[in-house]
This record gives sequence, structure tokens and C-alpha cells, in this order.
Amino acid sequence: MQQQQRTPKTAQIERTKGLVLQATADLMLEQGYRVLTVEKISARSGVARSSIYRYWDGVPDVAIEAIEAALGPTHTTPYKDNVRDTLVAHYKRYVEILSSDERGRLLPSLIEAAHYDSRFRQLFETLIVRRTLATASIVEEAKRNGDLPQETQSDWIIDFIGGALHHRLLVTGAPIAEPGYVEWLVDSALSTQRAASA
Repeated sequence: MQQQQRTPKTAQIERTKGLVLQATADLMLEQGYRVLTVEKISARSGVARSSIYRYWDGVPDVAIEAIEAALGPTHTTPYKDNVRDTLVAHYKRYVEILSSDERGRLLPSLIEAAHYDSRFRQLFETLIVRRTLATASIVEEAKRNGDLPQETQSDWIIDFIGGALHHRLLVTGAPIAEPGYVEWLVDSALSTQRAASA
């Protein structure tokens, strides 16, 4: 009986928190982090300020949870027949996320917030580490099966491909989903790395 009484209340709390987190993410997308306030979150979500403060201490805590919820887990790419095809599939999925998913659109807000709050900086570093490990695991598998030289530097490949994508996303605004771009980046990174290891 007690369990039946608790379940609706738990579901209501989750719905309320979901409204707040979605409103926070939307506001960060539209206006950025610096102008975010509890009053704006309350107005957008329809949740009273008192309820927001019941679950979070303030704007930074709400915003961090909203970004973490939007980012979700880092995807993994099964190793295909060769490292080239695996990296192309891996980065095409990343481009798809950055181009159309809330996670990609929130990235500039996360970078902005990282300049002002150490907690956001830690979150951003965690995100980078997760992505780096996912790509590095592909490179390490390629080294184990002889698809890449043992001297291959995974961080060089990650910097080459990821740096170019983020430069377009955050600096120039050029399309990262341009046909053939990911393939060119992967081919260029691998050929350069193989030449350096020769």
C-alpha cells in the first residue's frame, strides 16, 4: 500500500524535474548561460521557484544537470573490417549528433559556462575524456590487429579530426556534415600518421 502511495509522487517529481531541465536547456540554447536565472527557468517551465530550489541550490546546479541529461552517454562504435571504416562510422555518428541533436547545440553553452564556473569546466573535461577514450579504443584495436603501426599516436588522430570538426562548429560556422568531409579528415589523419611512423 505504501509503495502505491509513493509511486505517483515519485513520477510527479520526475515530471517536474524534467520540465525544469528541458526549460533550462532551451534557455541556454537561446540565450546562453550568463543570462540564465531561476526566474526565467520558472517562467519557461511553469514550475514555481520554490519547487526549483527544493531540488537544486541554484542556477549552476540546474544547468549542470540539464547539460548532463542532454549529453547522455558517449556512443561506442563496433570495430569494422578496418580502422578507416570504423573511424568514418564513428565520426559520422558524432557529426550527426553535433548537427541535429541537442547535445551538439548545447556545446557552445557548455564552453561558455566553463569559463565562469569550475564545475562546468570539470563537466566539459569529462566530456572530452569520454570522447577521447572512445576514439582511442578504436586506434588501440587497430594497433593490436596490425591495421596501424604500433608507433601510432591516438591523440594526434583525435586532435586532427576532432579539432577540425570543432573549428567548423564553433569558429567558422562551416557545415560539419559536408559530404565527404569526414572521409577526407580520416584519410588525411591516417595517411599522415602512417607516414610519420614509416
